[in-house]
Amino acid sequence: MSVDDSHKPPAVLDGDIVFACHNSGFTFSEAFEKWALNNEEKVSAAMSELIQAGSDIISTPTATANSLMLERHGMADDCEEINRKLLEITVAAVRKSGKALKIAGKIGPTGATVEPFGENSFTELISAYDKQVKILEEDVDLFLIENVTSVWDMRAAVISCKKAEKPVLITVAVDEDGLTVQHRVPAKAALIMLQEMGIDGFGACCDTTKICTKIIDELLPYAKVPLIAKTASSEEPSELVELIKSGVDYVGAFELNTVTKLSLLSKDNFTTKNEVEKEDTSFIFTYDGQIYFLEPDTTEISEAVECLPEMEDAITEACKQSVDILRVRINTADDAFDFARNAHMATIPVMFTSHNELALKMALMLYQGRALIDSDTSISQEELKDIAEKYGAVIY
Repeated sequence: MSVDDSHKPPAVLDGDIVFACHNSGFTFSEAFEKWALNNEEKVSAAMSELIQAGSDIISTPTATANSLMLERHGMADDCEEINRKLLEITVAAVRKSGKALKIAGKIGPTGATVEPFGENSFTELISAYDKQVKILEEDVDLFLIENVTSVWDMRAAVISCKKAEKPVLITVAVDEDGLTVQHRVPAKAALIMLQEMGIDGFGACCDTTKICTKIIDELLPYAKVPLIAKTASSEEPSELVELIKSGVDYVGAFELNTVTKLSLLSKDNFTTKNEVEKEDTSFIFTYDGQIYFLEPDTTEISEAVECLPEMEDAITEACKQSVDILRVRINTADDAFDFARNAHMATIPVMFTSHNELALKMALMLYQGRALIDSDTSISQEELKDIAEKYGAVIY
């Protein structure tokens, strides 16, 4: 799972259990979880097929089993039972195979939109993921967050999974332009933001192998963590080989036959990765998919903006000045919530200045991107460093 594994062939992720179960009678006309609980033997058989295809990592079929997704089908109260049962099926299938495989607890999108544009709070997303992670963590080796497309799902899932103190991999579903489907977040922005939050691997799920290879090439200069590529369709062996050689540490596919091809090809066609010239990401910032490139020695910082429930005009006016960073004063937890509801008005990176440890943590948690922390604070430097590492912030 470490970055030092670059001399090894890419690990092969399993295929999509939902599509595998489609061959066994699942019709997408009902919630997969409901069908799975009524067809445990078929789910187990599909899991065995994924194992036999040559996967190195087998995932629990729990991508849509968080409480917010289950609520859409009137199944939120069954969240614990569903996750436990699907975990049991996965563990039993791996043990039955006799293979030394790793089990990943799969985490997926919530389908929610957060305030101020939606009805859910960011903390509600974290709570939904916390509940699922707590159930899965006992029997999984790592977590695989897959197919998320919004910044808030990405961050909430990572915050929750990191609590289990196990490796966390994450993939985002992107199009040929490298933007996540639906929410249009650049994969590069997601990588820069999430790798600073301590993830152990980042990658893209794409419609074709060619798109995957293109996106990986774009990510490599910015990557500090292992990269992942997952293709949706079965491709020619030559295209799969090109993907294997692109510099990824994990490869995968949704279709079973493509997983088999990748398993066979990865061992025979792996070559040591070429060195890639890395970009310095230490002063690149993000907010909800926007990317800001700054020069640390020439940045101008605004006067501190005070937080109020209605602060759109103050933020807009500060951003119009000849400054590069918006300084926001956070005195209380209420300030953190007030700014979070208005943060979309900021057109430049944000620096939080605070002497209140709890308030600062809240502001960084709610800010949907990578922010700065004012080093001029009464909070100890050791604690400040821990806070910055947790939320991927830069102390300045």
